[in-house]
Amino acid sequence: MWSNTAVGEIRFSFHQDADPVPTWSTTETVVGASNPKLADDHINLKADSAGRVYAVTKTKFRAQGRPGTMLHRRSAAGTWSTATVSRASLDR
Repeated sequence: MWSNTAVGEIRFSFHQDADPVPTWSTTETVVGASNPKLADDHINLKADSAGRVYAVTKTKFRAQGRPGTMLHRRSAAGTWSTATVSRASLDR
C-alpha cells in the first residue's frame, strides 16, 4: 500500500509468495483522487488469517467535522470498504 499525496490517492497491490519476483496483482485504488486531502503519507497496514487486509490512514484535513483518520478494509474477495475512525481537528 502506498499513497500519492500530490493527487490524493492511496493504492494497493500484493505479491503471492509462489509467483516470480516481478509478478504483482493489478493495482487497486483504495482512495481515489476525488478529494486530494483524503490521502496522506501515514499508513498502518495489517492482515488477518482469513485474507482480509486492514489499513488505518491519516488525512490532510484540519477542519472539524472532516475525516482525520480512516479505516479501510479489504475483504478476502478483494472489495474495499472505508469508515471514518476520528474527525479532524484544528489542534493538530
